[in-house]
Amino acid sequence: MNMINWNRLTPAVYAIYEAGGERGTTSDAANKVQRNVIDGADTCPGADALPPEFRPDWPALGGLEAVQEGNDTFNAWLRKLKAIDRELYSLYQTRDFQGMVEAVVNLPDPGPDDNGADE
Repeated sequence: MNMINWNRLTPAVYAIYEAGGERGTTSDAANKVQRNVIDGADTCPGADALPPEFRPDWPALGGLEAVQEGNDTFNAWLRKLKAIDRELYSLYQTRDFQGMVEAVVNLPDPGPDDNGADE
């Protein structure tokens, strides 16, 4: 069983968001990342253009079972992305992919939305 390091996938979210013409939200792009893990996608526009050390190997991430096992971790990661979205996007624009990962790693989980539900 693979334990997915969602933090390491942060640059892929912003690459997918940008490749999609910035339609939708970065949360939509994060859900696309999750879907790519489940599907074991071979390629993904945007994420394929990342440097090799940040380019996801979707099939190796573990598929549906790994996503189900790490769902709480995924939700916490998504909350972190939402909390510092502008900072992460600025780091993405300067291609500071490692800085993006570190920013998310160093941020405590802000906890569930006020309504108690995660998107």
